[in-house]
Amino acid sequence: MRASDHNPVIEIDCPVDVDDVEVGGRVRVLIQKCPHCGEWTAGPLGDDDRYFCCGEAMDPFVEAAGELEIEGEVARKAGGGADLKRMVETLTPEDRKKLRDLWMAGQDWVEEAEALLLAREAEARE
Repeated sequence: MRASDHNPVIEIDCPVDVDDVEVGGRVRVLIQKCPHCGEWTAGPLGDDDRYFCCGEAMDPFVEAAGELEIEGEVARKAGGGADLKRMVETLTPEDRKKLRDLWMAGQDWVEEAEALLLAREAEARE
């Protein structure tokens, strides 16, 4: 987090829990344009702070050249970060990989995620 004299600014250039920001709060977001598909992504999506999109690692020079910084006020929040974190932690690494693969293939992953979550919660109760 970077703080000015009057308004703290939360920097979102890494995964951030939605519970850590408030509507009306100041945020700074760094996004990169993927040279492979043209999509914009915020924050490292892979290991070792390297950005991944389309299953491809982005070249660091391309990352810097395709970077855009946005600073402004949070207009709205959706969902609950703590609830999502709990759900994700319920899934196994294999479950998360399966869901990521479905998502990357453009397939319906939401129904599968709900089924996996119910199955893992049932296993935990046993």
